[in-house]
Amino acid sequence: SQVVSLVSNVGIDRLPPKLRKLLPEDIDLSNAEHRQHFMTAIGFDSATGVAPFHAGSEERMENWYQAQTLWDEYMSESIADVLAADKDIRVVALVGTGHVDTRTAIPNRVERRTGQKPFSIVARPVGWTSESGSPMPMIDAPERCADIIWYTSRMRDLG
Repeated sequence: SQVVSLVSNVGIDRLPPKLRKLLPEDIDLSNAEHRQHFMTAIGFDSATGVAPFHAGSEERMENWYQAQTLWDEYMSESIADVLAADKDIRVVALVGTGHVDTRTAIPNRVERRTGQKPFSIVARPVGWTSESGSPMPMIDAPERCADIIWYTSRMRDLG
C-alpha cells in the first residue's frame, strides 16, 4: 500500500528501480473502459478537467489512475498466484465495488492471468418499494456490471 501511495504522488515511471521490482510484471493502463469508470467514480469532469475531491493537474490525475490500476493489478496477481499454486482451490476475494464493477478492474485482470473467468457479485444500494405486495428494488433495468447484482437498502433508508 505504501508503493501504491507513492505512485499516486509521482507515477510509476518515477519510482526508484528497487521499488519497481516489487510491481506486478504486467500493468495494463490501456483499458479505456477501466479508465473511464475510475474517472467517473472520482467525479472527474472531462469538460473542466476537475474532480471535486481530487483537485490537481492532468499529471496528478494520471498518477491517481496509475495507483488505482496498480492496486487492481496487485490484487489480481495475488489471486492468480493462489489459483496457480493449487488447481483444486477456490478463492473468495472480498473487495470494494469499484474493483469489481464493470469487470475491468480485478475480474478481467484475473482472467488475463489465469484464463479462468471469475464469478463476480456486486452489491448495489437502491431504494425499495412494496407496491406489488413484496419488497422489490426500484431499478429501471438490470445492470450488466457483474454476474450477480445484490440489491441492498440505501444507508439513508435504514435510519
